[in-house]
Amino acid sequence: MKRNAIAIFLGFVGLMLANGLAYGGVLAPALHDIMARAPAGLTHEAFHYVLLGHFAQAVLLVGLWAKMGISSPKDGFLIGAALHFGMFTMFDSFVLSFLRLFEPLELVIDVFVNSITGGFGGLVIALVFQRMGTREAPISTT
Repeated sequence: MKRNAIAIFLGFVGLMLANGLAYGGVLAPALHDIMARAPAGLTHEAFHYVLLGHFAQAVLLVGLWAKMGISSPKDGFLIGAALHFGMFTMFDSFVLSFLRLFEPLELVIDVFVNSITGGFGGLVIALVFQRMGTREAPISTT
């Protein structure tokens, strides 16, 4: 349980840092321009939902890594990136089908960025598992 708690915390931190660097740093001007196109009242800042989302991502990855026995940083990155690619492709496809707020290329970039940041979170969790061992009981789903 200790390993899983540490992995959740560090995975959460890794996801927050990677997304903060991407969306708060490198892509901040483009994100600001996209949000400026939104009609008044359509968007709001709710940072606590960002925290909750990244925490849920970390818990999901730790649970999957524990069940799958992943402790290789390479596997952690690749499988984390693949999972996030699938999740964000689905989500952004729904967003694109219902909202005219975003251009298709913007959502393709979003899927790519979230694949990389999700892969980084998976890598961090795999490093914790590698360092602390993979023999701990996995998170129970029952």
